Amino acid sequence: MSQEILLVGRPNSGKTTLFNRLAGTNQKVGNYAGCTVEKKTSIVTSPEGIEFELTDLPGMYSLKPNTMDEEVALKHLDSMRSTAYLVFVVDGNNLEQELILPLLLHHRGLTVAIAVNMMDEVSENGKSINTDALRTRTGIEFFPLSAKTGDGVEALKNHILSKTRPKNPRAVLAPSVLQMPEEQFRLAHKEAKAESKRLSLACVTQGLDNRLLRRDLRIDGIILHRLFGPVLFFAIMFVVFQSIFTWASPLSDGILFFISKAQEVVRSNVGAPLLSSLLSDGILAGVGAVLAFVPQIGILFLLIGILEYSGYLPRVAYMVDRVMKPFGLDGKVFIPLLSSVACAVPGIMATRTIENERTRITTIMISPLMTCSARLPVYTLLISTFVPAARVWGLSLPGLVMFAMYLLGTVTALVVALILHLTSSNKKKNVIDMIHLPHYRTPDWKLLLRYVWGRISVFLRKAGTVIAGMAILLWVLLSFPRDEAFRASMENNLKTANAEQKEQIQNQIAAKDLENSIAGKTGKFLEPVFRPIGYDWKLTIGILSSLAAREVFVSTLGTVFSLGKVEGHEEGLSATLRAQKTEDGKLKYTLATCLSLLVFFAFSLQCISTIGVARRETNSWKIPATMFVYMFTLAYTAAFIVYQVSSLLLK
Repeated sequence: MSQEILLVGRPNSGKTTLFNRLAGTNQKVGNYAGCTVEKKTSIVTSPEGIEFELTDLPGMYSLKPNTMDEEVALKHLDSMRSTAYLVFVVDGNNLEQELILPLLLHHRGLTVAIAVNMMDEVSENGKSINTDALRTRTGIEFFPLSAKTGDGVEALKNHILSKTRPKNPRAVLAPSVLQMPEEQFRLAHKEAKAESKRLSLACVTQGLDNRLLRRDLRIDGIILHRLFGPVLFFAIMFVVFQSIFTWASPLSDGILFFISKAQEVVRSNVGAPLLSSLLSDGILAGVGAVLAFVPQIGILFLLIGILEYSGYLPRVAYMVDRVMKPFGLDGKVFIPLLSSVACAVPGIMATRTIENERTRITTIMISPLMTCSARLPVYTLLISTFVPAARVWGLSLPGLVMFAMYLLGTVTALVVALILHLTSSNKKKNVIDMIHLPHYRTPDWKLLLRYVWGRISVFLRKAGTVIAGMAILLWVLLSFPRDEAFRASMENNLKTANAEQKEQIQNQIAAKDLENSIAGKTGKFLEPVFRPIGYDWKLTIGILSSLAAREVFVSTLGTVFSLGKVEGHEEGLSATLRAQKTEDGKLKYTLATCLSLLVFFAFSLQCISTIGVARRETNSWKIPATMFVYMFTLAYTAAFIVYQVSSLLLK
């Protein structure tokens, strides 16, 4: 068994960046605290064949955990103390504070090496750190390095390899050395703090320049300005969502073009009708409808990633702290809520960094209201289909609507938080800990692009597994059973029909098959429930299927209308939806339908994964059940009001 090397450190010390350097992996890194909330492990092998197990633990400030992520780190550290080798990562810019915990661990008998990270910034600030003197005074190995540039990382890796030995699976653990009585802990912490201060004074030479600090203060004067700061934040978010439409449209159109050509090839070359339908109308129509939104997702993560790496987001957390207080929240909820813009699952997991339990539960309850990337394909389809591609004051109208959807989710989340705060019996005031503001940094573009590709890969894997699986299942449910007697009679008519009549007969067969299918009958059975909010049985099928994952709604519609052989489908799903007509010749799906769907997906909890992680993080079914009920009620009520009112106004 390989020896386990643990990367330990305070939040935002650069552990995950160092982990990626040592392991050659692509874990997410960010220039803010709370990025890692679970341990990550990788097997590292040297050219000589020596291997070790490298584990990146969540950030921790103390041996007395205040948050769930600190508890995860401490429990793992305590369980592995007899076999693990600790590499404690510290930020060289803040050595006096950063050395306290590794000294405390060292005094408790754990084997520790210290990686002094961000030495490039230390030098730029005119400082110098005498790591040889630190090594001599403490007996601990110190390694100056920059995880961002890679300088010094190889020396640390060689040291780790020299210390690597096979893990003894029969090792007997001694009683915990990390858990101690409160008084003993206070004394040990006080001694480590005093020693850290002495070491910092003796071994760190302060520069006279402090260029980075002066630069940060100048920028902070603008970023954190009470008036200009919030305006700038909204302007940045507005540009992000405008870009999703402006930059991604040509790429999305290209993907749709290739998907349609692939469908034509399948229909022309696959002789078996059922297999041809499965491949073209099931898999390609379902998965292809979702793949068209990969460019939007890539652009969103790229722009959010730039904001993370630059150090802007911790400033926003600091800035919104005073805004959050009336809602019973604090600045620490910003990172979980922002993470939920990517996906509510990591957003809910990121609430582990919140000390106050009431605030943590409230954040879990509102995280799914943030507009996640799974909603993006749904929003993009609906907006591009029903909202005119016009410009208002020189700005893209679809982009304005998209920004409004993100704003709607955020505002609703704050309103729900306020209601929970006002109705809570525990009105204890939240006191936020000091937020560490890192230096502004230029993004490492290589790591950033790898991160963006990693997020796209996750989406593609979902498209290749969950969505493809759902597309196949839906194809079966939408294709069977068939009315063979009706098909036989209609196929007899095909023999004597002309080209135009053949197309009409084929459409009649497809429509009849769809209505008689399992999914069709289910949709028709539930249609009266969703009719008041503007959905027919086809949209109802989409709503039901989206419980697996929100973006499945798009692939479901692609399959439904492909199997229906709707005229205009070859032009894409948007054109198909616009072409739908009622029996009296009126448009079936209107802007009112679009607005109702947008509002429904903004509020409803259409995601089994989110329900599952909420159950795991709260250790109870009460919270996720409450979330599902209140969000569905909110979604249905809002969709009903929006559809009924807009139907009257838009006549």
